[in-house]
This record gives sequence, C-alpha cells and structure tokens, in this order.
Amino acid sequence: MRIQRLDLLRYGKFTDRSLDFPAGAARDFHLVVGVNEAGKSTTRSAILDLLYGIELRSPYDFLHAKAEMRLGATLVHAGESIDVVRTKARTKSLLGPGGQPLSDAALATFLGGTERGFFDQMFGLDHPRLVKGGRSILDSADDIGQILFQSAAGIGGLGAVREQLESEADGLWGVRKAGGRAYYAAADRLAQADAALKQSTVRTKDWVDGRRALDELTGRRAQLRERQRALETERLRLERVRRVAAALRQWRETGADLRALGAVVELPADAAARLAQAELALAGARRDHALFEAQAAELRTRRAAIRPDARLLRHAADIEMLAARAQQVRHHDRDIERRLAEIDVHWQQAAARARQLGWPVADADALAARLPALPRRAAVVTLARRFAVLDQACHAAEATLADKEAERVALEAQRRMLSVAEVPPVLRVALADARALGDTDAALARDEALLRAAERELATARAALGAGPSEPAALRALALPSEADIRARLQRQADDALGLKAIDERHADLQAQAGLARLGIAQYRKAHHPIGQAELAEARARRDAVWNDIRSGAAVLPGAGAGFETHLRHADALADQRHDKAQEASELQSRIDALERLQLQLDETAARLATQCARRDADDAGWRATASALGLDGMALRDVEAWRAARERVLRADAARADAARALAAGRAARDGASAALQAALGGAGIAFDIAAPLAVTIVLAGDAVERATETRARAEELARQQASLTAALGRQRDAAAQARAALDAWHADWRAAVRGIGLAEDGDVDVDAGRIDVAGAEGALEAIAAIEGRLDSIRDLRHQRIDAMRRDLADFDAETAAVVAAVAPELGGRERGGAAVELAARLGEARDAHKEAERLREEGAAREAQARDAAAGVARARAMVAPLLRLAGLADEAAGAGLDDDADTGRHAHLRALIARSDRRRELALAVEAALRTVEEGGDGLSIEALEAEVADVDIAQIPARRAELAAQLDDARQAQDALTVQITQAEAALARIAGQDDAARAESQRQNALAEMADAAERYVRVHTASRLLKWAIDRYRETRQGPLLGRAGAIFAGLTRGSFQKLSVDFDSDPLTLHGLRADGQVVPIAGMSDGTRDQLYLALRLAALEMHLGQSHAMPFIADDLFINYDDGRSEAGLRALAELSTRTQVIFLSHHDHLVPTVRRVFGGDVNVVAL
Repeated sequence: MRIQRLDLLRYGKFTDRSLDFPAGAARDFHLVVGVNEAGKSTTRSAILDLLYGIELRSPYDFLHAKAEMRLGATLVHAGESIDVVRTKARTKSLLGPGGQPLSDAALATFLGGTERGFFDQMFGLDHPRLVKGGRSILDSADDIGQILFQSAAGIGGLGAVREQLESEADGLWGVRKAGGRAYYAAADRLAQADAALKQSTVRTKDWVDGRRALDELTGRRAQLRERQRALETERLRLERVRRVAAALRQWRETGADLRALGAVVELPADAAARLAQAELALAGARRDHALFEAQAAELRTRRAAIRPDARLLRHAADIEMLAARAQQVRHHDRDIERRLAEIDVHWQQAAARARQLGWPVADADALAARLPALPRRAAVVTLARRFAVLDQACHAAEATLADKEAERVALEAQRRMLSVAEVPPVLRVALADARALGDTDAALARDEALLRAAERELATARAALGAGPSEPAALRALALPSEADIRARLQRQADDALGLKAIDERHADLQAQAGLARLGIAQYRKAHHPIGQAELAEARARRDAVWNDIRSGAAVLPGAGAGFETHLRHADALADQRHDKAQEASELQSRIDALERLQLQLDETAARLATQCARRDADDAGWRATASALGLDGMALRDVEAWRAARERVLRADAARADAARALAAGRAARDGASAALQAALGGAGIAFDIAAPLAVTIVLAGDAVERATETRARAEELARQQASLTAALGRQRDAAAQARAALDAWHADWRAAVRGIGLAEDGDVDVDAGRIDVAGAEGALEAIAAIEGRLDSIRDLRHQRIDAMRRDLADFDAETAAVVAAVAPELGGRERGGAAVELAARLGEARDAHKEAERLREEGAAREAQARDAAAGVARARAMVAPLLRLAGLADEAAGAGLDDDADTGRHAHLRALIARSDRRRELALAVEAALRTVEEGGDGLSIEALEAEVADVDIAQIPARRAELAAQLDDARQAQDALTVQITQAEAALARIAGQDDAARAESQRQNALAEMADAAERYVRVHTASRLLKWAIDRYRETRQGPLLGRAGAIFAGLTRGSFQKLSVDFDSDPLTLHGLRADGQVVPIAGMSDGTRDQLYLALRLAALEMHLGQSHAMPFIADDLFINYDDGRSEAGLRALAELSTRTQVIFLSHHDHLVPTVRRVFGGDVNVVAL
C-alpha cells in the first residue's frame, strides 16, 4: 500500500493543506522538508491517525476543535485506489469523498491486517528511537538472539522485560518453599486458618453461665440509666428556670410601661432622620436660590454694556487672508534686487569662459546660439573614453602573441626528448585480476580461522545434542514431527496439566466445603435443637400406640394412663417446639440440602479428575512411542524443542564447516591461478621477475612497470594536446592583434571628425595631428562649454521663475488691499503697502475679543438662571420629603399653599418631632417585650408562659447554684458506675462470644477462603508470568535460528554501506555462549559491539532494522516507511550513505523521509536523481 496524497484538512496547525506523493519513479522516495515547528511531526502523526483513527485525547486540537478535525488521503494498493476522509468521532469516523460513512473494513485490504502499534514500530523510525535502539544493542551485546529480535521488531529493553518476568515468577512460586514467595505465604495463612477453625467449638454450660452473668449486668445498667434520667430531668428543669426567670420579669415590667404610654401615632423608625435630612436640604435650597438669582441679574447687566464691530466680523476671512498675503510679500522688493545682482555675476562668469575659448561676447542670447549641440559633445566624450581601452588592448594583443610563439617552441623541444614504451594488454588484465583478489594471505588466514571455528562449533553442537544420533547425515535423515505438531502436543500437555490442576484444586476445595458444611450442621443442631418432622412423627407414633393399647384393652387404666399422659405431653411439647423453632428447622434443612448439592458436585469433580488423568496418560504413552521410533527414548516432550534447536545448530554448523572448507579451497586456487597468470604476462612483456616470489611481490613489480608505461604515454599525449591547443591559440591571437590595431586606426578617424564638429579645430586649440592627439585639451574645452551653458540656464531661471513671479505677487497684493479697505475702513486708504493690513488685523482681534466676552457672559447667565430653577425645585423636593410624615401625623392641612419663605414650616416641624419621639419610645418598648418573650420561648423548652411562671414560682432562685452542683456530682457518680458496668458487659460479651465460637469460626473460615483465593491467584499469575517469560525466550531463540543467516548477511551489506567501508560485514562468535555479534573491518579486525562508537551502534541498529524490514516485505503486506530526521547528527558523507540504504528500501515500498535540514536536498537529488519528489512545508 502507498499514500498517493495526504490532505491535512483541519489538523494541528494545518488547514486545507495537501501533500502529494506521486508514483511512477523507479524508487518510491519522497522528501518532506521544513524548518523547526513547520509540522513534520504533525505530518507523521497525521498518517497514523488517518489509517487507524484519531486518538481520543489528540494533542493536535489546539487550532481546530476536536469535532472539526479532518484528514483525507488517496490510498493505492494492487491497482486499486480509494479516497477517504477521517474525522474525530467515536463511531463512523471514516467517510467517503462525498461524506458518506464507510466501514473500517473498507481499509482492510489496504492495511493488510496491520494495527496502529505494529505499523508505528515496524514502519516508523525517528532519531530518538534510533539512539534508543543503539543503546539497547549495547545492553544486549552478549545475546545475538535478543539483538536480532528487538531490532527487527523495533522494540528495545527485552532483557529487562525477561528479567522482570523471571523475578516476578520466582516471587510467586518455586520448587523450594520460601516465606517470601506469595504462594507459600498464602499456604501458611491457610494452615493457620484451619487450626483456628478447629478450635472454634461451643461449650453449653459455660455459655449458659456467661449468658446469665451478661443478663444480670445488663439489668443493673438499665436501673442506673433510669436513675440518671431522673437526675438529668431535674437538672434540666433548674437550668430552664435559670434561663427564663430574668426574661419573664423583664417581659412583665416592659409590658406595663407599654400599656402606660397610651395611644401613640406610629411613625416610621427613620422618621427623625428623614425630618432632619429634609430640614437641612430645605435650608440649603433656599440659600442657593437667592444667590443664583442675584448672580444672573449682574451678568445680564455686564453683557448689555458690550458692543463689537459687526463690519469687521463679517469681513474677518478677507482681513485674515490680507494679513497673510502681507507676510508673504513683505521682502519681495529686497529679493528682486538680490536676484538682479546674481544675474550679473552669472553673466560675468559665462563671458570669461567664452573668452577662454576665443568666442565673441555680445549678450546672453548670442552666446547661447554659439553653444554646440549636446549629441556632438557626447560623441567627443565617448571617443575620449574609448582611447585608453583601445590603445591598451592593441599593445596587450601584440605582447600575448609573442608569448604564445615562445611557448610553442618550448613544447616542441619537450616532445622530441620524450620516449614511449608499450605495455601488453594481457599484463594489465592479469594485474587487475590479481589486485581484485585483495590481501589473499589475510583472506586465506581468515578462511582457515573460520574453518577451525566452524569445526569447533560443530563439535560443540554435537556435544550439546545429548541423547539420540549425532552424525549430521543421520540427523538430516530424521523425519521429525512438525513444529506445529510439537506445539500442539505441548499446548495440549500444558492445557491438560492446567486442567488437571484446576480440577484437583476444585475437588479439594469441594471436599473442604463439604467438611465445613457437615461441621456447621452438627454445630447448628447443638446450638438450636430444631425438631424435625421425623422426630415429631416418631413421638406421635409412640403416643398413638399406647392409646391404641388402652382402647383395645391390651393395657388397663389407671396403670397405662400415666404412660399415655407422658407420651402425650412429650408429643405436644415436640409439636410446640417444632412450631416455635420452625425457622431453625428450615435453616437446618437448607444446610442439609446444600450439603447434598456439594456431595453431587464432589462426585462429578472426581469423575472429571479420573477422565483427565486417563487422557494425560494416553498422551504420554503416545509421545513415548513416537520418541522411541525416532531413537529418542526417554526424551520428555518439553525437551523436544530444545533438542530440535540443538539439531538445527549441528546442521547449521556442519553447513558452515562445508562452506568454510569450500571458501578456503577456492581462495587458494584463485591465489595460485592469479600468480601464474601474472608471471606469464611479465615474461611475455620482457620484464624480469622471481618465480618463487609471493603474489604480493609480483603484483608490486607488475604494478610499477604498468604505472611507468602509463605515465610516459599519458605525458606524451598531454604534450600533444597542449601543442595542438597552442597552435589553434596562436591563430586566434594573430587575428585578435590585427583586429585591435584596426580598431585603433578607426578611432583616429572618428576623433578628427568629432572635434571639428564641436568647433574646436578651426581655432587651433586642439592638436588633431595623426602623430599626437590631445584628448585632455578636448575634455577641458567640453568642460568650459558645459560651464557656460549652466550659467546661461541660471540667468534664465532667475529672470522668469523668481523676479517676474515676485512682481506679480506685489501687484495682486495692492489690488486686494484696496478692495478690503474700501469695504471696511475707507479712512485707511492712504497708508503705505502693508500698513492697512496690519491695522485691520488689530481691529479684527479687538472685535473678536468683545464678541467672545459677550457670548461668555450670556452662557454664564443662562447657567445661573438654570441653577436658580434647580434650587427652587430643591425646596419643593425637601418639602416633599416631609409631606408623608406630616400626613401620617395628621399635620398635612397646615402645610397647604406655603411659599418658598414660609416660616410656618418651623412650627409644623417642631410638632412633628414631638410625635416622632413618642413613636420611637413605643417602638423601643415593643421590641423589648418581643425580645424578652423570644428569650423565654427559646429557653423554655416548649413550655407555655403559665407553666414557666409556675416553675419559677416553685423554685428558690437563690438555691439553684447549690442544687445544680449537687446534681452534677450525682450524675457524675452515675456515669462512672455505668461506664464500669459497660466494661464488665463488654468483657462478658467477649467471653460469651469466645465460648460460642461462631464469630471466630466465621473469621477463621473467611481467612481460610482468602488464603485459598490468594493461593489460586498466585498460581494463576505464576503460570501466566512464567509462560510469558518462556514464550519470549522461545520467540527470541526461534527468530535467531530462522533469521540469523539471511538477516545478518543483508544487515552486514547495509552496515558496510552506512559506515562507508569502515566495516566490511557482521560476524558471529560461535565460541561464546550465548552467541555474540561482532563487526568485521576490512583489515580483518574484529570489533565487539561494546567497542563501537555511539554513532556506529546507531548505524548497526538502522542496518538491522532495514534488513528485517526488507525480509518482512518479502513475506507480508507492504506499508509506507516513515523516517523522521534519522540523520540529524550525521555529516554529509554519512547522510548520503544512509540515503543510499533508504534508496534500496524504496524499490520495495514507499519511503517518506521527514527532515528539517534543507542542506540534504542536494544530497537527495544526487542519490535519487533530479526528479525526486521534494515537498516543502
């Protein structure tokens, strides 16, 4: 499966962003590059969330709400494609392109059964996990199986996991009993509970005595409690009298004062404050009204005395504009004189320059007509600038031509002195073949060492095989049961063992429960004596038998009467007792029924136990027959996998020994053949050599001869190339020198024409003779012409732009002044220029000040009048505050029609204050009565006033403290006696409980059941943990056995590329136990993992991961590989090596490489080509 397009619709920092990963290239590699915080990690998480669902607590909802998160993609697999959208939802989170819900099964074909965790571990790798993997390799350096397994699975720390599982299993159970193991600790608690349960029995006489003593103590405590209640009642009555006596007295006295006050007008509680506030507001409002009225009248008088000039105010804009114009033109006359003087200076300077050129000086216009046109002057300037360049180029071309001629002569001399010797091709081929073999002596030594190691490994493997045949041929011929069959047998054996153990434990548990049930029934019979139906029927049968004898005459009265009465009373007593203990009889029958059910379960469990044992015995017999047929007599089934692994080790060791022997023979043959071919080629080339010399010496001799011949031929060819190149360069240089001379001659002709064109040659100031050309003089003349032109331009600008403009401004100002003066102040008509404008501006300021003052006085007067109206309204509001009180007091008619200065308010307010005082006194007395009554009710314990008064009358208040102290002492004595009885009762109850034994038996049974549950939990946990540890070890060993060869071969090739040849391959030390992994350098040096640097271990882990992934892709569903900044600490060379390893992987599956290093882009293009897909975030 591959991702064709990833749509980050609303996810993390992205909104509507699409990343395209097009197909079609030979290597399906895509680089996603961006700066830090650009969103690379977000993109990686988005791929996971798209394929397997957005996580419940996703951290990428900081911009978009969880309900709005959206991802989309186009996925391709096996020629099929699908467009999907993933939302954040608990159900139906997968949508089609049209928004229709899709089942998660729609992606099943594309995901190939992978899950989120597996995809992230197998098809994802980032830099922290790469470093962690390198460290985990170092931690597992002594176990190659663990290294391979955790590198292939993308997980680390398996050694710590195994140690933790084994430690936990040892803490749960072991062959030897130990107090620290959970199972044996629970077994000890079970034994203690069983012992306690046996001791919990009932003794009848002790129980009756204990019961009688407990009843006597309980009766004495009841009498004490009755006495305590009487004392407490008397104490409470005295307390009540003490609480309410004073309040009752105050209630009576205050009620009498209230009745004596008589009828009172009831006014509000805040009436006095409201009256005082109203009087204060009334006085202030009257004072403010008088003050504001006087101020308003004074302001009206002052405003009437002010009269501003209306004509000046109407023409204010004209006057202001005239004043501004006066400021603008006040210096124009002086500036005109200065500009005329500047014109005279410019003319004098221009005339002086013209006289230097020999031109006639008449006036400015004539001089301007004399100036040459600008194009002609520009042509002279251009030619003057070109002269130095052309002259220098001509001399340089001629000098270079002479140098090239001298170089050609020197090359010809060198060629004549050089001699070339030929080397036969057969010598070159033989030398190349011999060198391709490398260091043959070291290689043969390594092969011999490998052969010896393989032979030792074979011997070790055969020794470790144990029982059965050990010859490799015999081992290969064995037809062992398949691994699936062995696993099925082991699983069945384990299941049978667990089932047998569970049934056996169940059988023992049921036996224990049945024993407890029988004991409970016996104890219940002793404790309650229930009467059963059979016992009652038997008594009635005996009674009826005696009666039948009497009625039939077999027995005669009165002798038989006494016996009949005895049987009758006994039967009736049993019937009554059965009726009274019907519940106990029912309980007893229920327990008997439960015992019968337990017995049935016990019988069924015993049958199942026998069946399970028979099945186990049959399976054991079947395996013994199979083992005997294979020659493995006596081998247990659990040891077959270990023996199979040992057999595989023998076969692998035998194959390795054969491979090493063949490699050694092939190496020796290749060395001898290369030496013979090289010596034959040397003899054919006429080069002397020692026939007994080693191959390395012969290679050096042949190499020196070939190198000398090669160097001589290369030097001759190089001289020939240089001479040919020099000949061509000479021709080009001659042409260049001729062209430079022609360009200089053409310039001479152009120069003569140009200087005549600007009018200089006719006066003889510039020498245009062909032998010498005065370029500097021509440039000086051009500078003088430019200066004349500049002065004449300045004169024209001063006349037209400055002087004429100022004269127009002065004329306009005079006309505007005359018009304004005529309209506003004709008396100012004869003033000098600007004087009338100044005077009019001053008069306008005075008129504006007068107008502003009048407006201010008008506004201030209006404000004072408004304040006077507000003060009058304040008087009315103050009276309105008092009006409700006056109405309540019956004084409202006296206030009708009163004015602002009505002095009658004083009398009415004095009368009102007197009424308010009486109302406040009545309210105070009523509150006191209410408070006293409330105190009486709160302290009277619900008794009526009459009852409380009667109690107070019956008690001498002065004697209450003494009586209360006496009662407190008596209550304290009663409590102490009661506490002592309570202690005795508690002890009696405990003794009775110990005698009865029922509570101890229940506790003991509870402890027993807890101990059994703990033992079952410990056993179940031990089986689970121990099985997990063994399965993990088996998986590691199995992976090493089946994948070690091809995985290490491929990983070694990748590791050699990642280290850029520093390591040649990976090798296994077969002499160590367990097997260990080493790196082999090109010089034969073996480096253990602990001797590698951190970076090299990271490269080793990456090589193992990529090799394992390639093997997985060869057998399983392909998914995109997501690499996140793997080479963050690599230099450019190591980064390129890593990219080449990923290039090989990209031929098998899609590779998406995330990085924030944009300097990798050129390296990626160099490895994958210019058309590689680069996505910039």
